Amino acid sequence: MATYVCQSSVRVPSDTLRSQLGGVGLDVYPNEPDVNPRLLKFDNVTLLPHLGTATRDSRKKMELRALGNLREFLVRGSGRDLVVEMRTKL
Repeated sequence: MATYVCQSSVRVPSDTLRSQLGGVGLDVYPNEPDVNPRLLKFDNVTLLPHLGTATRDSRKKMELRALGNLREFLVRGSGRDLVVEMRTKL
């Protein structure tokens, strides 16, 4: 049985991870791209890069959104998805 668990809301002791869980798969981390080094010590933990958007449909939507942002920036001098820190610099 698979269960979704938010890593940042759960602190799993080492002995629990080793003995009570069959396996753990993670692809989102609280401080990406940094991964808690303790997780690298377990044989039953699989760490993956964040692949939730790795479908053709979602990549196409991201491509169109990025091009739309570029167009807005070139035409109006701002884009709707600017990084907060960049908004103050422009």
